[in-house]
Amino acid sequence: MKTLLTSIAILTITMINLISMNTAWVNKHGTYWTQADRSSTIEAKSEKIKLFYDSIVDNREDFYPSSSFFVKNSDNMLDNNMQSLKTLVDRLQQIQQMNPSSLEYQTAIKQITENEIDQASEMIGVIRGCWEINNYFVTYLFGIFLVFGSGFGLIFGLILIFEPYL
Repeated sequence: MKTLLTSIAILTITMINLISMNTAWVNKHGTYWTQADRSSTIEAKSEKIKLFYDSIVDNREDFYPSSSFFVKNSDNMLDNNMQSLKTLVDRLQQIQQMNPSSLEYQTAIKQITENEIDQASEMIGVIRGCWEINNYFVTYLFGIFLVFGSGFGLIFGLILIFEPYL
């Protein structure tokens, strides 16, 4: 009975910490990206994505250099993903200077929609992962150890760690 109560307490604390982590991310950085995603004009998208980029640059000390503590590569490095985000910010600002009725504008909008914004979720996941490791390291490690603690946990944990490479 003691073990069951201890397990329930640990899981409850972990869940509260995960909810706290998600709320903190949304309040500090994530809200800008969410607003950009929901915006229907290029001007609004550009403004919100720029705010997202600036919030990360201004709070760089809040981010670990990689979204993976164990396996680091160029895809999960913060600097590489920030460079990609910066190109998106710059491209959106360029598009705002174009004539909306021009072919150049229409082509750029299509390119942004199909390529950059649609594929940005992976980039945002990496940036968020860098923030989570730096700010909630104990939760990150505890989650890994909790997952590895069971038979399914070992397989699931390996999938989670190596998922970006599969």
